[in-house]
Amino acid sequence: MKSVRENLMNLLRVERRKSPLERVATVAGLVVGGALIGAGIAFLVAPKAGVDLRRELSHGALGPLLHPIDTLTHGTGARA
Repeated sequence: MKSVRENLMNLLRVERRKSPLERVATVAGLVVGGALIGAGIAFLVAPKAGVDLRRELSHGALGPLLHPIDTLTHGTGARA
């Protein structure tokens, strides 16, 4: 059985206001859900197999970022 307050709110088409905790929980749920969906999509469209990616990361995948000149001249016969 609904209370008089609930009936009046329904009649006036007014909804109960969410508490700050409910708002935080909603935002946190959306962020976590988005992160999971993004991670899933990243795994689906990854250009390398997992074994290759792990091997590259273990051998220093940041090398080209840390030494861009070496990367540009590597294999071209040019000397830096």
